[in-house]
Amino acid sequence: MSDKQYAASEGFSRRTILKILGVGGLTAVAGCSSDSSNSTTTVTEMTVNSDQQSIITTESTGLTTSSQTATASASQTLPSEQTTSGAINGTTSVQSPGLSAGTSRETVSSMASSAVSTTQTNARSETVAATSTSKAITLSTIESTSELTPTTTTTSPSPETIESPSEPILTGVYIGDSDTAVGDFAVFKEWLNETPALAMEFAAGLSSQSWVDQFITTRLTPIWEAGSVPILTWLPSTDPPNETSSQIAREIAAGEYDSFLEEWATQLSTWVTSDGNSKRRLYFRPGHEMNGNWYPWSAADSSSTADDYIAMWRRMHDIFSDTDLDETTVQWIWSPNADEIGGVRAEAYYPGDEYVDWVGLDGFNFGDTQSYSSWRTPEEVFLDMLVRMRDLTDKPMALTELASSSSRDGAYRPTAKAVWIKRLFRFVADQNIRMTCWFNVEKSGSDEADWAVLGGNRGTETHTVNGETYNTYDSYRASVNSPAIIRGGTDKSPRLTDQQFTGEF
Repeated sequence: MSDKQYAASEGFSRRTILKILGVGGLTAVAGCSSDSSNSTTTVTEMTVNSDQQSIITTESTGLTTSSQTATASASQTLPSEQTTSGAINGTTSVQSPGLSAGTSRETVSSMASSAVSTTQTNARSETVAATSTSKAITLSTIESTSELTPTTTTTSPSPETIESPSEPILTGVYIGDSDTAVGDFAVFKEWLNETPALAMEFAAGLSSQSWVDQFITTRLTPIWEAGSVPILTWLPSTDPPNETSSQIAREIAAGEYDSFLEEWATQLSTWVTSDGNSKRRLYFRPGHEMNGNWYPWSAADSSSTADDYIAMWRRMHDIFSDTDLDETTVQWIWSPNADEIGGVRAEAYYPGDEYVDWVGLDGFNFGDTQSYSSWRTPEEVFLDMLVRMRDLTDKPMALTELASSSSRDGAYRPTAKAVWIKRLFRFVADQNIRMTCWFNVEKSGSDEADWAVLGGNRGTETHTVNGETYNTYDSYRASVNSPAIIRGGTDKSPRLTDQQFTGEF
């Protein structure tokens, strides 16, 4: 059975399938107006009255939330918003070759419990669906929802009323690792009119030793040459993915995959020193989201233990340390999920300060796209785990995968997402978080949502590049274009200073 057949038949999350098998990129939208200079233009929303006869255009979008107050050190009270709700929805399909439209997973049964639904986790029973080549695989049918917002009056804060970050932050993006990813990253840079400091890629680390050099050459090098530092999310997974052992952490710790680890360490060591007189550098993020129940290196529902995970991590770290890689060329990010599922606390997996340089949290606001989810603020997604991590270690904090849906109160409300984005960056500044990486892949289905800020099915504005028009959320662009944001750039030999690279700023 092929990787994609296995993933589809087992009903695994599309977020895992797309980001590992190689699906991503931006979706251009037709019929949107733009001026002759190809600058950003505004998309007017369509509203329809209760009798569904007259259609009105407006630039406002429905938004609902209560007055939000940030907890802990997030001290300011957020603007209140009021609205009435309702929507008229329809469904459309976008065709492309690859996986079937039914790819999804059975919702974890415990989601029905009040404890889990209170935290509104982004649990998903994910698999490692990685190929041994870098060829792209795309979805065959992506179900997307088109909607007309109601004519009810909405009063909401404009995203512009929330201040942009005033403290230094490293920002980055995961575009997706399709064959067009490099081109899409160029579109993202053009839209921002800046170079993101970081760009993420995913790799199935145990799929093939012969594939390592190819991956580094085709995935990491283009990121560096574009002016950004790569974040390599390294999955301890074999090929095919359904044969990845449930004891993979224990097996790696015992030395059964040392030849793979040595190949990665040697190739990355060569890569960081092969750019003339300057050294390349990267962030290395192995075995992420271990405190969930969707990866085989988790101790949840497995015969492996958290101690096995720690031993795996330390063995990898020691093998890498035997090469020329050091803290000036590679920074290790330990990355639990912000929502915990499976009964093993994140702290139990911590390898120790000697083996970790950063702590990165993964978290998503699903809105009401799922039967178990509802709208959550950035504080509600991240703060509880952030406090726990700060009690655990003094390492710099990052949000290594994050995104928000626009689905709220039964309708897609792009303005709600735009406000969420601005609040996110204020939360990041208030909490002294040093790094963010937006998950800019548009997906739908079980445990997925409209994550993209550029190139998705909806947005608050549009942007045209080379004749293609893309939906955008300019609240994101405004936030990351704040003068305080740390940027990449080809004019800077190390891309980041040592202090920026290590989070000491």
